[in-house]
Amino acid sequence: MFLRMLYFFLSKKMQLDEKYFSLYFQPNILKLILNRLNLNYFKEELILFIAFALPLNKAIIPLLIVLLILVWILEGNFKLKTKNYKSIFFFGSIFLYLIHLFGMLYTQNIKSGNFDLEQKLSLLIFPLIFFGDFFYDESYLKRVFRSFVVGCLFGCLLCFINASIHYYFSNSVDSYFYVQFSCIMHPSYYSLYLSFAACIVLFDNTVLGKTFYKIPITLFFLLSIILLSSKGGFISIFIVFILKFIHVLFVKKKYLKSIITLLIFAVTIAIVIFSFPKSVQRIRDMFNTFKSKETALNTTSTRLVIWKHSFMIIKNKPILGVGTGDANDELLKTYVGKNEIELKERKFNAHNQFLQTSISLGILGLVALILPFIILFYESIINQSLINLSFVILVLTNFLFEAMLETQAGVIFISFFLFLSLNYYYRQNENHI
Repeated sequence: MFLRMLYFFLSKKMQLDEKYFSLYFQPNILKLILNRLNLNYFKEELILFIAFALPLNKAIIPLLIVLLILVWILEGNFKLKTKNYKSIFFFGSIFLYLIHLFGMLYTQNIKSGNFDLEQKLSLLIFPLIFFGDFFYDESYLKRVFRSFVVGCLFGCLLCFINASIHYYFSNSVDSYFYVQFSCIMHPSYYSLYLSFAACIVLFDNTVLGKTFYKIPITLFFLLSIILLSSKGGFISIFIVFILKFIHVLFVKKKYLKSIITLLIFAVTIAIVIFSFPKSVQRIRDMFNTFKSKETALNTTSTRLVIWKHSFMIIKNKPILGVGTGDANDELLKTYVGKNEIELKERKFNAHNQFLQTSISLGILGLVALILPFIILFYESIINQSLINLSFVILVLTNFLFEAMLETQAGVIFISFFLFLSLNYYYRQNENHI
């Protein structure tokens, strides 16, 4: 009786042909219902929601990815989906995860290796889904970018609201600074998110619909990055302005506008110096660390010590590395100095993705890490996509200061946009053949 009522409802709502009315009692009724629910549309909307939620809530992202996998499986058509798995784009996308699987054959810390594989599952899941039968045009890609920008706007508002509440109770301006300001994730990662969002706003007038939103939104992101006070974030700001200057001067050939861009950058630097002394002090500390011979640890000197030990480990096992799960264990063994006790207690990773991957998987892993970025960089140049070009430059720059693929906030964000864009260019090339 229930199946009769359900089928009657679906047939009225979806205008099914009469020939399907006799199938309500057959086993394929579920398949029929799923076909009529337009799972492809639901999947597209789900991807948009993932882009929106990335800068808002880390906890909900794995649940959304699981839901995306279920929808992808329910769609079926696996023969059609696997057709695209033969391309160099797809191989370049999953190569890094395959190397991590290979690294499990000689790792000593199996538990840590399994955790690493679980942490990096998005390096496999997103290529499988995007390079399956998921096809979209440039307008849909812009919708994904727009969803991410809007998510970043809401995320920044949440940070300001949270900081204001803390300031009300503590009366401390530190509530608007660094980790106290970033209530969503670590400042280094959030600065990368906001820098990429700023690039999206600056380099594509059609993403937000109206161009007069560009300046206030970009300045809002810029202010948020300054308050986050991540040194990687400051470098990202510099990269954004340089890319914008090059775009205006050499691509659009608007010389007056390029001068205005430089003036805005100079004024912004002056405002930062006089208005945000705490943020500027972190930059000064970084330069003082490079000049000084003192051994006192801060965030910059800590990295220098870790990087020195990382190179020593890589030198000993340069080809295949120490194994997927042994990188941090090997680093901990090297922290024997008087000023390195804290490094051992806090179990720091390499704080550099190139070094972290090289320790675990050697030169082979390093090649696998860089390969998809090289492909996207090449395609961005050929197709003159400043958004994707800026994504590659920003991510690789931040790789120098953080092991960003070792955390959920880094690996999901990077793999999502990296493989989404790679699949888009693969489809474009396929259509031109």
